[in-house]
Amino acid sequence: MKQLQRLLKISRPLRSPFLTLIFFLAGAIAVYAQGSWETKAPMPEARMYSAVASYGGSVYVFGGANLFGTSTATPFVYNPATDSWTTAAPDSTARRCSAMAVTLGTKIYVLGGWANCDSNSPTGNTSIYDPATNSWTSGAPMINPRGDSVAEALNGKIYVTSGGNSYGGGMISQTDIYDPVSDTWSSGTPIPLPVRNAASAAVGGKLYVISGLDQIPNTLRPDVQVYDPAMNSWSFAAPFPGPRQLHEAGNINGKIFVSSGNDASSFPLPAFIYDPSTNVWAAAAAAPTQRSIGGSAVIGNKMFIAGGASPGSPVIDSLEVYIADSDVTAPTIEISSPVDGATYVLGQSATVNFSCADESGGSGLASCVGTTVNGGFLDTSSVGDKTLEVSASDNAGNTSSTEASYKVVFNFGGFLQPVDNLPLLNVANAGSSIPVKFGLSGNQGLNIFATGYPASGAAPCDANEPGSEIEETSNAGGSALSYSTTSDQYSYVWKTNKAWKGTCRILVVRFIDGTDHFAKFRFK
Repeated sequence: MKQLQRLLKISRPLRSPFLTLIFFLAGAIAVYAQGSWETKAPMPEARMYSAVASYGGSVYVFGGANLFGTSTATPFVYNPATDSWTTAAPDSTARRCSAMAVTLGTKIYVLGGWANCDSNSPTGNTSIYDPATNSWTSGAPMINPRGDSVAEALNGKIYVTSGGNSYGGGMISQTDIYDPVSDTWSSGTPIPLPVRNAASAAVGGKLYVISGLDQIPNTLRPDVQVYDPAMNSWSFAAPFPGPRQLHEAGNINGKIFVSSGNDASSFPLPAFIYDPSTNVWAAAAAAPTQRSIGGSAVIGNKMFIAGGASPGSPVIDSLEVYIADSDVTAPTIEISSPVDGATYVLGQSATVNFSCADESGGSGLASCVGTTVNGGFLDTSSVGDKTLEVSASDNAGNTSSTEASYKVVFNFGGFLQPVDNLPLLNVANAGSSIPVKFGLSGNQGLNIFATGYPASGAAPCDANEPGSEIEETSNAGGSALSYSTTSDQYSYVWKTNKAWKGTCRILVVRFIDGTDHFAKFRFK
């Protein structure tokens, strides 16, 4: 019991008149409360300093101490579907408090903690529980044995940081990284401000360390320290509005929910939600029970908080669940480029621009992806009808998609001499071969005409309509298409019919891009 009392001395509410709250306001906190609470079946035995994790829809409570100060190795397992508790195989590390439990893949990893609940005896044990076989194995020990620390799984690895290695001090700043595939530990960048009894959550591929007890005696920090494994670096998010220690945090629908714990003089009931996309804290529904040194796990849109201590009892068996507001609204998508129905010429440079947004107070945007990357170049490499598709999802699993259709056409600048463009009339001899010339900004090959084109049809003649004689004519050969690299021009030799004498016709040149181009002729 003496060892437990020593541990409580640094972890129960700090009541020193000299306690300092290092606090920096980040802006207004939303005043509306989100979510609700429910009370569930209590644990079979009251516990505190337990490590808690979820797997397969159940909540697992590992280690900790009971009412008599005795640490235990027998896990409790809670089934939300039946609101009932069972036990699991004893932990391979017989007795410990303030360990960390992390679910990764098909296993739960219970790491570190205080051996025999003695805060001068940190352990670096890596105990691996397999829910499928209800059995334990051991992994490689941590580089830095510790208790009162935080751990989260990110991208297939487990990240452990901060905490302590001795009673009344011994802060640890090192970040240890465990690879379950190779069963090895490595070192990451140390946390800038080492803390004990902090809370943590993993969101968007990053580790968030929230508030906690500072290495300066009797000081609580409001800082939210963010580790990016990809960059192996730390940054700071908006500070936590209610600095505390021995509290609980978790990722619910892409946002961080924080509750429980104690501050300088009390067990605060206010809870908060942090949105990483806006870097803003909002008020959540206040907890129904004052508690600290409990444990928590998230399943879906719920956080389960088990055990701990309260003002009226050194150890409690209470289980309460926070239920986040449901998000059933899909994200919105706006495509500003290309505009739906827009037309671009072949090879034209155009930038894709779109945006996605989740509703205010929603679960937060999880993805916003286009068939062309946002800010990239629009596909104008070939002619024809094209579509940019954009899809989005939020952290509640709602999805939406939209598209913008556009057309890519040849860079046709009009017919070249000897043919005049509308509204001018061309005058030619019936039966002659007329070279219809045009440019498409380079050699686009000879397969440029739509099937059945060019084509012509009868058109009314206006006796007063002025005409321009086609002087360059040929009677040789039939209709054919060629391209001249020297002049960068196409020439289609149109073989006319002698029977057209005394009539007018419209020549229709339709390209494979779907565009039509016209020239009018009177035959003599």
